[in-house]
Amino acid sequence: MSIWDQLAASAPAQWVQLTPFVFALFESLHLVGVAFFFGSILLLDLRLIGVGPALSVRLAARHILPLTIAAFLLITVTGGVLFISAADRYAASVSFQLKALLMVLGGINLALFHTGVWRRVETWGERPDTPALVKAFGMISILVWIGAIVAGRWMGYEPRPLPSGAGLEVLEAWL
Repeated sequence: MSIWDQLAASAPAQWVQLTPFVFALFESLHLVGVAFFFGSILLLDLRLIGVGPALSVRLAARHILPLTIAAFLLITVTGGVLFISAADRYAASVSFQLKALLMVLGGINLALFHTGVWRRVETWGERPDTPALVKAFGMISILVWIGAIVAGRWMGYEPRPLPSGAGLEVLEAWL
């Protein structure tokens, strides 16, 4: 039995799978978190690529990043709970693997931005036009996070095999 199978068979996973409305609650909270996470990132990234040139980048970041961090914590917790509920299936999912890869790329883009050009924000953050490299980081961020969201939505539409040992009686129970 793989670690993913063990995780999906664990007591917390079964609680999420079998307790009425628990999965739906965590999925709803996850989607709200994704909306706030991406929405806040999008606002800052749009400024980085040149939208709203009258707004200071540092001022925008000071007000937006706390929301981004809170939303990130929410989606990390809720995403973890959702993952363990079907870890065996998600680990094998091409859509989930793509989503995970894009999230890692988003994190790398963020780390490179904050350890690179952000350290010199005082030289460009008040200007209406941002440097080309800053715009590139903003555009990459927007595209990567849109890709992660799309891959996450595709997960719900991937064909799934029936659980082992399940036959038509499982389908009939759901109908």
